[in-house]
Amino acid sequence: MAGGAAVRLMIRPSHLYLHAPFCKTRCPYCDYAVTVDGPPDLDGWIQALRTELDLRRAKDGVDLSGVTTLQIGGGTPSTLGAGAMREVRGLLGEEGASALSEWTVEANPEDVDDHLVAAWRAAGVGRVSLGVQSVRAEALRWLGRRHRPEEGTSAVQRVAVAGFTTWGVDLLFGLPEEVDPDPTLSLETVIDLGAPHVSLYELALEEGTPLGRRVASGEARVAGEDRRAEQLLGLGARLEAAGYERYELTCFARPGHRSQHLTGVLEDGSWLGLGPGAHTAVGGLRIWNLPDWRVYLTRVAQGALPEASRSDLDDREERDERIARRLRLAGGLPLAWLNDPEAEVVRRWVRGGWSAPDLLRVRLTAEGWLRLDELVRELTRAR
Repeated sequence: MAGGAAVRLMIRPSHLYLHAPFCKTRCPYCDYAVTVDGPPDLDGWIQALRTELDLRRAKDGVDLSGVTTLQIGGGTPSTLGAGAMREVRGLLGEEGASALSEWTVEANPEDVDDHLVAAWRAAGVGRVSLGVQSVRAEALRWLGRRHRPEEGTSAVQRVAVAGFTTWGVDLLFGLPEEVDPDPTLSLETVIDLGAPHVSLYELALEEGTPLGRRVASGEARVAGEDRRAEQLLGLGARLEAAGYERYELTCFARPGHRSQHLTGVLEDGSWLGLGPGAHTAVGGLRIWNLPDWRVYLTRVAQGALPEASRSDLDDREERDERIARRLRLAGGLPLAWLNDPEAEVVRRWVRGGWSAPDLLRVRLTAEGWLRLDELVRELTRAR
């Protein structure tokens, strides 16, 4: 064919994720794909994303015309400065950016000022996710966070009046009692500030992180499993009493303020990830990008896809993933998806109070969500 061989369309995702790996410091509990080596390289990041996208179009026939939501995470996208989202809009093109039903950017409180939020709104960002984590100074210091409690509340107030379609706050629980005796204090503060969306994340101990090593050696400790479970149940009950809907394992929203990106990813499992450490899932295809920013940058500059691995799931593996994703949502999954042995497992869970009595769907209760991984294993064995 003149002009080159035709590309067979393979990847047409519904959702897009861009990973900004830049942070000023690395938190001791973090094992994400981040770099703290010098100031954020906005120009290098945008060019690398553009090149990766071109390479994926050439290899996989990537088509972004069906993308409805965009999430930019990290790392710390807000360290890229006020003009970064204008550059992202240029990457997507006017047609692509205008077609988005939701555009979310993650931010750290210490980066948020009036200039930043105004620039993000002008670029088309409709949703901000603020990493407040806690309002206790002792907890923030222990976590290695850069912001002070007053900066967290100030950032929330700035975002609240900036005209975004919606916004949310991330909080951490499971910290040692001596630095955070009751995470309800942070939650009450966020509720009082009017946050329409709250995400509750359990402090995870990742092997190889400074915190993981300190806990393994006995130098530091975190809340025990029973205490973490108690905290999640209590925080969730408080949010529901305040009028929030628990629509996902970790996420609560006032009516009309759910994350469309998260909901969409869990419902249809179709997304493209660009940037270091980003993950792609479309159909049975799974791609994991190289996590190191410098290695990623070098690879794309050489005209090579920056992949750490690529695999194709068989129908059974893809079905298992789809079931596990759907169980994270309040709406659960249709009971008709399951075979008879799997349905029997669910009936046992209903009797135990871990799944809601429902003739049509599998919907976990608050206590059942604490045992989500156990249910997934039982369903896999029953298959």
